[in-house]
Amino acid sequence: MQISEQDMREAIGFELADILHRQKTILSCNEALNLMDAEAHESLRTMAEEDDKNLRMLETVIGSYGIRVEPRYAAVQLSDVVSDIVTNEAAIPLEKLGAYILLKQNQMMCSHLVHKSVQATDLDIKIALGAFDGVYATFTRHVTELTKLMETAGVEWITGKPPVTGIFGRARDAVSTVAGMVISKVAKPADEMSVLPILTMDHRKVEVLFREITDNADPQKDAGIFHQLKADLTAHSIAEEETVYSRFQNLSDMKQQMIDARQEHEDIRTLLDEITDVLDDDREAFLDKIDDLQQLVKHHVDEEENKVFPLIKKNSSEEVLVAMSQDFMEAKKRVQENVGVDEIIASAANEDSDMAATHGGA
Repeated sequence: MQISEQDMREAIGFELADILHRQKTILSCNEALNLMDAEAHESLRTMAEEDDKNLRMLETVIGSYGIRVEPRYAAVQLSDVVSDIVTNEAAIPLEKLGAYILLKQNQMMCSHLVHKSVQATDLDIKIALGAFDGVYATFTRHVTELTKLMETAGVEWITGKPPVTGIFGRARDAVSTVAGMVISKVAKPADEMSVLPILTMDHRKVEVLFREITDNADPQKDAGIFHQLKADLTAHSIAEEETVYSRFQNLSDMKQQMIDARQEHEDIRTLLDEITDVLDDDREAFLDKIDDLQQLVKHHVDEEENKVFPLIKKNSSEEVLVAMSQDFMEAKKRVQENVGVDEIIASAANEDSDMAATHGGA
């Protein structure tokens, strides 16, 4: 089965969008079922807390992945049906719990699909979705725990007696569960991180995309990888100017660095559009311009990480850095939502960039 690079990347984007939509519904169900206040089941309260963290983690993962699309029909419909059952006063508790578990199981299976698909993709996708493994492991553990709860509650509801205990059906993959728990506790959503490592993660992903283009022997893959590179560089640069550069551009010891950095962003976006013009016609010209872009981006990243980042850290508290990460991810999300991967005109942001720099804000 032949799948183009771009179609493959967008397919993963749709799976992530569906998972994000279902996760938002899970949080609303947690609230309707009062899971945060579930005195009888400490595990339910813990699950609800982890669901909230997973929602924020998914936002971070999708922002890093760089393709943001609307959830599909089936995911929306399933979420609506489950939400209606959980919030319906006529539904008995067992029906509500069963519908809730159905949504969690669907979440787990679709996450498993993403997890396995990523194993067959390029390195930049593996890096962008690295933290997703912790989310997937949490979903898997939740389904196991909820299945046990459903068995206990269901049998008691139907028969008035506790279920017969046994080993059958209790086995689970302890290694992956423990590993997932470790990942989920170590990894942090964007709203708990400083903006600097988030910017750095974007830099590392772009470096991998450049390597994938230059190492690629199949010209048919050029477009798919380049569209991802263009989308990532455009969203990153616009969001960084709005939320980071605008904050520091009037500080005396950073003013010139911010002017230079904005100019480099403009040059990058202009070159991205020039590459788009030759993408389908002349591979040699395409690779020559990719080499020019790679050198420009490398210089920009080196300047940022070695000179600008230390100044940002010097002039910011940890609270400000964390707040900036939230602002950056929100701005990046807005760009990703409002420009299609195919339709991005990267240099269109240059005029807005010049105005923001002139007026001292985004």
